[in-house]
Amino acid sequence: MRTDNPIRSAIGVTALAMALCAPLAHAQTGATSGTKSSSTDLSSTSGSSASKPASSDKLAAADGQMMRDLAQGNLAEISVASLAMEKSKDEQVRNYAKILINDHTDAAEKLKNLAQKKDVTLPDHPNAKQEAERKKLRKLSGDKFDRQFLQQAGVADHRHTHDLLVKIQKQAKDQDLIQVASGLLPVIDKHLDAALKMTGPHPVSNGASNGAGHASHPVASGSAAFTGRPGANNVNLGASTPDSSNSGSATGSK
Repeated sequence: MRTDNPIRSAIGVTALAMALCAPLAHAQTGATSGTKSSSTDLSSTSGSSASKPASSDKLAAADGQMMRDLAQGNLAEISVASLAMEKSKDEQVRNYAKILINDHTDAAEKLKNLAQKKDVTLPDHPNAKQEAERKKLRKLSGDKFDRQFLQQAGVADHRHTHDLLVKIQKQAKDQDLIQVASGLLPVIDKHLDAALKMTGPHPVSNGASNGAGHASHPVASGSAAFTGRPGANNVNLGASTPDSSNSGSATGSK
């Protein structure tokens, strides 16, 4: 009868145990490695997602330019309206200038806040053309100043701003910018309507004189009319029509 050697039996058992444990250890190592890889991939994905909000706040180049143009329009209106407060003696013109200063200052502040959010640097002064218009206006006084102020700052500049705001609404990609433009448009239209009412619909004939002997200033064809009221430097709020009583007395005196 054969008798098993105890030492050989022990070695055999040990070898068998090692053989059985090796695949299990390999599987555990693989699982751990897979977990690390998945964790790394998740971290990478998370980092990519976190960067998206920052990039979404950055404006397209065209949007940034429209924002800068709008900012300069606000600055120009504030500057010219401040000049009107300094030079005009007409109460209605001065009241209109106050409205422009208040509304465009508010619009400029909203645009400034948006620019900071979008990392856009806005200009701190009007453009060269706007500065040149202001210099021309400063040389005028009385009726001439009031008329030119209303026609330039009141009508022409607000028409330009209206067109810019409509362009932003149609072409801008940034929703915050579109929202600012949509809120400002009704304000600009009110400014424009008020200026048109003050300047009147009918052009003044060149060289015509009023009952007080003041020459009415000619207005280019197609422009809104502005006349000084008889005996005062003022704005005609309605249609430019001759005063029948003054006309009659002038005729009688002749």
